[in-house]
Amino acid sequence: VVIERDVKFGAEPQEALSVGNNVLFVQSGKGTCRELSYDFDTDGYVANDLNLFTHHFGEQNYNALAWTLEPDAIMWTYDDDGILRAMTYEKGQSILGWHKHIFTGESGTNSHAAVRSIASLPSSDGKTDNLWLVIERKIGGVTHYFVEMMTQEDIAGTDPLKQVWSDSSVTYDGSATATISGLSHLEGEEVFITAQGAVHPPKTVSGGTVTLDYTAEKVVVGLPYTSAARTQDIEAGSQNGVSQGKKKRIHNIAFRVFNTRPGLQVSTTGINYTNVILRSTADSMDAAVALFTGDTRSISMLGDFNDGAHVWFKHDLPQACTVVAVWPQVETNDDK
Repeated sequence: VVIERDVKFGAEPQEALSVGNNVLFVQSGKGTCRELSYDFDTDGYVANDLNLFTHHFGEQNYNALAWTLEPDAIMWTYDDDGILRAMTYEKGQSILGWHKHIFTGESGTNSHAAVRSIASLPSSDGKTDNLWLVIERKIGGVTHYFVEMMTQEDIAGTDPLKQVWSDSSVTYDGSATATISGLSHLEGEEVFITAQGAVHPPKTVSGGTVTLDYTAEKVVVGLPYTSAARTQDIEAGSQNGVSQGKKKRIHNIAFRVFNTRPGLQVSTTGINYTNVILRSTADSMDAAVALFTGDTRSISMLGDFNDGAHVWFKHDLPQACTVVAVWPQVETNDDK
């Protein structure tokens, strides 16, 4: 056996991931993820830094890695603080984007539920990959460990039970009922509910059950969470150069979304949010709003001039939301 060193970066004693023709691994020190690949220009292997713009993600170390390919190519890991970190990775399309997932609740040492282990397993039908997690969460002041699965949503939105947008959730599929049981693991917690795919008012679990305001055949009950993002400092240009370093004001914003339901909100300050209207007067009030794909109406923003032009947007209802693009209209003050 002959062992040759191809790159001069050590690796942590963790299982690496074989993804296509590349290998993803955690660098020695646990603070950086690297991609081992063959480079034709140098006629040898290179280990590119996958955290070039996100080194702060590794401040609490990277632990075990997991990989899901369907429906999205994502590398998953978690840090010592119990935060789930992930990287959407499509090498052929030059797509590499990091994101984090903070689970609702508290753990023994954190103000949020903590991820303690992860693994990727194929679904029962073999069509998708599911991420399984061991999550530490306090319920009623007592620390519990839950084995949970991150489900893959129904992209077409035809099955309400596969449109799951809450943590530690339970689904019901049966005859119409107003009582949902099997929630003892969330005793005393306020939960978000969808009934027949529509948002139901939140309820507090008591005796392992919640009572709905009306009967439903398909129900999802779980802990709420908020999905949020903020753009980088926008380069809008100006009459005498770039807009960086100059006062800017965003006065209108439009979104392009894919299969999205109401709940999307936008702000230019990160404080006061405006709802993005996705339903019309033609929508029935007795059924879930249909998934919307397309461009939203322009939203007027009455912001002030400031040093950095950013767009904050979030979605805090247990509904589907995919933002494809954000189009802000920015005014630049060339005097400053």
